[in-house]
Amino acid sequence: MSAIHAGWLPSLRLLFAAALIFAMAFIGLGRTRHLRHYTSSAARLAVYRSSIAMAWAWTGVAVVLAMPVDLAFLQRDVADVPWLLGPGIARAVTIALLGTFFVLFCAQQLLFGADAAWRARYARATRHFRYFLPVTPQERRWWLLVSLTAGICEELLFRGYLLQLLNGRMAGGVALQLTAAWLLSSAAFGFGHFYQGIKGALGAAFGGAVLGLLAILTGNLLLPIVVHALVDASALWTYRPQIDNPVEASLLVEGYDLTRDD
Repeated sequence: MSAIHAGWLPSLRLLFAAALIFAMAFIGLGRTRHLRHYTSSAARLAVYRSSIAMAWAWTGVAVVLAMPVDLAFLQRDVADVPWLLGPGIARAVTIALLGTFFVLFCAQQLLFGADAAWRARYARATRHFRYFLPVTPQERRWWLLVSLTAGICEELLFRGYLLQLLNGRMAGGVALQLTAAWLLSSAAFGFGHFYQGIKGALGAAFGGAVLGLLAILTGNLLLPIVVHALVDASALWTYRPQIDNPVEASLLVEGYDLTRDD
């Protein structure tokens, strides 16, 4: 039985990786189409709950398939990515850029959330995505769980499972260099968010690349998980339609066909 298991496991790992990437994209497209035609508080809550359950189910399968590899810790050494882990200017510049990026992001979010005029700008910038963003207090509470789930599960799936599979740390992987595995897993993360449109997918790919750098630098997923969850949860601070636009908020709660605005 163990020999059969060992023979099938590499193929199962690859099939699961492919299913993860494409299922995330196409399930997201279906949900987006449904919510755009009729978004309401009840519809969004249903999607939040199903998304949480699905994410944990996918993560559970990934953890089992990856055994005995621990997805929370990245196996890497200086020879894998000397430009990032070794001494030199590239490492210092990368760390400085990451630090600058997060300082600017936090400053922007604080500014947007503290002022109604800036929140209005944020609402206009994310208007294409308002079918999914939380409106009511109940939705906002669930959004915290969605953010925490995304932080934990998506990091374990993409920066844990997929990155290490592509890097050849699991039997069945393709044994790419860590830099190539990082770039490809970031692109896969972006494709998985294609339901958000091309800009959303590109933004997700960039975010995945940043989170991947954090994972490689630290050797574990703790910092990427925390950053990922906080970035998603920051929408609660910058998007408050019941305060800033109560008329539209009422429509979004009761039920609204967003395609009428296209």
